[in-house]
Amino acid sequence: LDSIDETSMTYAADIFFAQTWKDHRLRLPENMTTEYRLLEVDWLKHMWRPDSFFKNAKSVTFQTMTIPNHYVWLSKEKTILYMVKLTLRLSCAMHFLIYPHDTQECKLHMESLSHTTDDLIFQWDPDVPLVVDENIELPQLELVQNTTADCTQVYSTGNFTCLEVIFKLKRRLGYHLFNTYIPTCLIVIMSWVSFWIKPDAAPARVTLGVTSLLTLSTQHAKSQAQLPPVSYLKAVDAFMSVCTVFVFMALMEYCLVNIVLGDGAKVKDAAEAAK
Repeated sequence: LDSIDETSMTYAADIFFAQTWKDHRLRLPENMTTEYRLLEVDWLKHMWRPDSFFKNAKSVTFQTMTIPNHYVWLSKEKTILYMVKLTLRLSCAMHFLIYPHDTQECKLHMESLSHTTDDLIFQWDPDVPLVVDENIELPQLELVQNTTADCTQVYSTGNFTCLEVIFKLKRRLGYHLFNTYIPTCLIVIMSWVSFWIKPDAAPARVTLGVTSLLTLSTQHAKSQAQLPPVSYLKAVDAFMSVCTVFVFMALMEYCLVNIVLGDGAKVKDAAEAAK
């Protein structure tokens, strides 16, 4: 796994895609003495091979550095192994309801293009179905689990075989802790400093409250910059909204104090005038 883009709901992956099948119609070379033989890739043009494709792929790049990264093996049992290295950009349906405490599941679907299950069935290798690099490091997400499954589906044209890989990704909180939660809490606490400023210092109290509100708005916009514009409320939205209410109430507290002190001053002036 490489980069994960929450804005476009896609992720990139570099894979070695291996397909194995047995074809009894093949005629083995008479001089074949080893267990397997490396064939020229051009031989694939004259052989039958599975018509597999990546169902949820946005783009597929075939690696050609320094030579085309694929090969074909033919074994004595007439089993063919075709290995190819690809770079995929795949779609991933993400849900951000509890963002940034979310766990995402990104899938990779491999399906037959034209053969139904009457002609072709994909199966995972029983010994080693999937190998994932243990040293994968993603900036904000952690790969906690990967599983293989069958995703065969029924369409109007028939039942098509399909296999899938499910990557379970958990978001790390370190980035959001130091860039969202702690700064926002400090802004709210800073707005409470106005409680200790004399009510007569109107510019200081108003400036502190308004500045805190504007800073919170900027902080909220920054937290949304890496996400698509979803229509539901996220956990980070609820947190920022509560913080905004606290800062707004601190500003309203000064308005209330100012009104109360103003009415008290009027009553005092009226009493002195009556004397």
